[in-house]
Amino acid sequence: MAFNRKWSDINGLWCALIMEELVRNGVEHCCLAPGSRNSPLIHAAAAERRLQKHVHFDERGLGFFALGIAKATDKPVVIITTSGTAVANLYPAVIEATMMGAPLLVLSADRPPELLDTGASQTINQSVIFSHYPVQEVQLPCPDTAIPPQWLLSTLDQGIAKLMAGGVVHFNAHLRDPLYPVDDCPDWSSYLASVSHWILTNRPWTYYRQFVWGIPSEAGMLIEWLDAEKGVLIAGQLSMEEASAVARLAEKLNWPLLADVQSQLHGHPLSLPHADLLLNNSSVCELLNQADTVLQFGGRLVSKRLSQWLSKEPRKHYCFVDSRSVRQDPACHQRFRLQTRIVDLCRFLEVSLPERRATSLWLTQVMDYGMRCRQVLGSQLSSALTEVSVVRCVVERQRKGQCLFIGNSMPIRLIDSLSDCRLQGEVITNRGASGIDGLMATAAGVAATGRPVTLLLGDLSFLHDLNSLAMLREQSVTVVLLNNDGGSIFNMIPISRDDDLFKRYFQVSHSLDAKHAAVMFGLRYASPCQSQAFVSDYDDAKLSNESWIIEIKTPPAEATDLFSRALLMAGEL
Repeated sequence: MAFNRKWSDINGLWCALIMEELVRNGVEHCCLAPGSRNSPLIHAAAAERRLQKHVHFDERGLGFFALGIAKATDKPVVIITTSGTAVANLYPAVIEATMMGAPLLVLSADRPPELLDTGASQTINQSVIFSHYPVQEVQLPCPDTAIPPQWLLSTLDQGIAKLMAGGVVHFNAHLRDPLYPVDDCPDWSSYLASVSHWILTNRPWTYYRQFVWGIPSEAGMLIEWLDAEKGVLIAGQLSMEEASAVARLAEKLNWPLLADVQSQLHGHPLSLPHADLLLNNSSVCELLNQADTVLQFGGRLVSKRLSQWLSKEPRKHYCFVDSRSVRQDPACHQRFRLQTRIVDLCRFLEVSLPERRATSLWLTQVMDYGMRCRQVLGSQLSSALTEVSVVRCVVERQRKGQCLFIGNSMPIRLIDSLSDCRLQGEVITNRGASGIDGLMATAAGVAATGRPVTLLLGDLSFLHDLNSLAMLREQSVTVVLLNNDGGSIFNMIPISRDDDLFKRYFQVSHSLDAKHAAVMFGLRYASPCQSQAFVSDYDDAKLSNESWIIEIKTPPAEATDLFSRALLMAGEL
């Protein structure tokens, strides 16, 4: 496709150059919020047919929507906003994207320098507005024919190269009037002469190619460590591809697998059922402490007990493997890290090791605790409609090709601890900052890539992101809303529930439901009161092409009380 050079002013031409170079660098999705100062950027994006455009009125939700697309595609996504506090509303999503290594490119419009600090409307200091979270921030000067186009192109290319290494890049574009195009279009051929060869190709101006290093030499030492009969394999936050590679290695090592709910391996036949609960059992911990080697792939573990177990006992050999150099070590106990592609290392180890190790008596003893915990817990769970029965049902009914987006606070802990069914689809979470904001927007972004999505979240997360229900109208997302009338996770803090301080400042009782919100935003709604009715509603929602809200109303302390009983039961096995 030939580059469109018919623009009425230098603003329009520069913005067209930006969009062209973004597309050439693999950007497919552009998320826009309406505004005036960003009008040249909007016009250029609208004219670029190769970009899929998504528009939302709330920049805060828009940022998380873009994050969802970036998570689902692992490709850079551009966000365009106007100037002022519109930019600041992206901050929570920028933090989450940075901590997760998701590729977001923020392209914010800004006033020209002569209007800064003058009291001009909608003008704030947008320099370093996201603090140290972006891997790069560039203040793009006001478009000017004195600045050659290759400078603009190469600057964009450098930013996207840094972006793809993991993180967020912020381009802050200062724009002078005129902001809106007119009919007359001057001849730009002289200005574009220096990039004439670029115009005739479809490649970026500067082509960055990432060089992937081979397997590190330390892997030889790791092979010696893996010769141990007693070892533990830990799977943290992994992609689907990484999980498959780790699973093949786990089958060959034949060690107990402690699989985080974000690992895509939760419920794997080799995984220890209800590992989080069993780490409250001293006999299980004593058995696991006999391991000579602990090998961990990926971090950001949901289970606090697993993190504590890793940090309490000195390990003879402990290796943490991740593709990023970001420290994921709250207890600062890691002594040996391999920064490499997890898939490559697993394949190397798999072919370097002998045949699958026979099942040891030690492994049998460890797994026996898991089977007993599964049986005892199953006997304690009733068929009534509870938060626990709902999350277990949702997990059981996931299929390959589907996506389960799990909210923070109690939903993800209930699945991690109390469900042991194999998750067939992909699991996506916002566990960078682990906040409750932007969850519906992120799920909508995932769904915008064509994936059927179930979003499991609590009532405070729902209320925190109500504006994002507008984006669900255009997607197919089944929202399973656990409404226990407040922040039930705070039931687990050491404060009496009868204390007035707890009721007023922690429980956050609101007495609200989602029915009228569903009506307002034109979404399907159901509020089943029995387990079978929930199954029926959930199956209907997943088969439809619409977004649903299925609201489960439960007593505030029900889930946390059951969780506490399960933890006690596991400790007494």
